[in-house]
Amino acid sequence: MSASDVESEGLIGDQDRYSGYPFADIYKIKTMVLETSTTLTYQAWDRNLHREVLLVALKEGASAQEGRQFLLHARTLGQLHNSGILPIYDMGIHEGKYYYTCRVPPAKTLQKQLTKNLATIAGMKNRSYRMRILLRVAETLAYAHE
Repeated sequence: MSASDVESEGLIGDQDRYSGYPFADIYKIKTMVLETSTTLTYQAWDRNLHREVLLVALKEGASAQEGRQFLLHARTLGQLHNSGILPIYDMGIHEGKYYYTCRVPPAKTLQKQLTKNLATIAGMKNRSYRMRILLRVAETLAYAHE
């Protein structure tokens, strides 16, 4: 099967383009779920693998050194196997933009889940439950920094 046959079978990407969105030929951006001082995180659709992903992109204006560190971080995360760490699916530089993609956590929407969990934890009166959550976070951080 030739490359053009694969494309015509719809196995590599979709033929339509969504102009105005970064990474449009690989990922269909659905919504932005988080913005930090250095990154933008989108919920997106992987056109090649036909699955939902989180796409984390370094904001424009980052230096080449920041880009290298960003990709090193993604590569390091990609080598970790822990239930508290989202698996990395892809990473790279696309049209000058540094990015990586990872699994979407199970939730109706990531932002709602984060908001719900933070509000629940803050309002909890059950100390042992709060301690179990803190322990799980600590175990995940310890694993990531071994």
